[in-house]
Parts: sequence; C-alpha cells; structure tokens
Amino acid sequence: MPSPYDPPAPRRTIKVGEALYIKSKNTRVMQQPGLASSNNVLAILQPLTMVRWLGAVPGTREWQKVSHNGRVGYVYSTNLSIDRPDMTLRASYCDACDGTGAVMAKSAHPNVCAFETCAACGGNGQFRGGIKPSRLVPSGAIKA
Repeated sequence: MPSPYDPPAPRRTIKVGEALYIKSKNTRVMQQPGLASSNNVLAILQPLTMVRWLGAVPGTREWQKVSHNGRVGYVYSTNLSIDRPDMTLRASYCDACDGTGAVMAKSAHPNVCAFETCAACGGNGQFRGGIKPSRLVPSGAIKA
C-alpha cells in the first residue's frame, strides 16, 4: 500500500466520445449546468450506468457534458468515474472518491478528461488507517 508521501500515480485520461460511469446514486442529468430546478432534470441515473463524455463545460470544471440514450445533458464531476464502479457492499468506503479509487483531475486540454488515483484511499476505495476522511480533496483534484 502506498504511503501518503508517495508521488501520485500517473493520470489516466479519456477523450471526447469515450465512456464514463455514473458512480453516485440518483445522479441528475441536467438540461443546463448549475440550475437546481426539477424542470431542469433530463434523467436520474444510477451507479454503473455508462455515459459518453462530450467535454468539460467552458469556464467550470464542476460540470461535464455527457450523452446517454441519445440525450445530451450535464452531470456534476464528482458523480463520474473513469472505471466501472465496484458496487460491493463495504463496511467503510472512501468518501473522497465514493469507493472508486479515482478522482477527476485538472486537465490542460478542454477535450481531455483526466483522472488520478485518490490520495485519500491510495486507490483502493476503502478507508486508510481507520480514520474516516471527510471529503478530502487531493491536490490537483477538482474541488466540489
């Protein structure tokens, strides 16, 4: 297991049109980013649902443009994962990455979505050392 002082693992990236997975329960796909109105909801997706990444919303790293079943909408970044989420019931999972082991990272290119190993759990999706992190955000990660 890597120590908290180990350098971060290399980032994994995807390109526009490649698959991402929904990792959070009842994830809302919005017609417009940022509008918290029930009239703005296109769909509510569950973990393991695959979506196609269409790029980051210009001027914000919190919202990502995705397509699902022929519809285009916007999903908050922390609800997406580059890996298919492991939905095995765990007594304790990492809050920072919702148990996926990866967090969305900053990308220099607007058409590339980068993920890096979660620093809070070392990439295993479970708590480290028995102290529950409270939404730790590793350096370089997109802050929610």
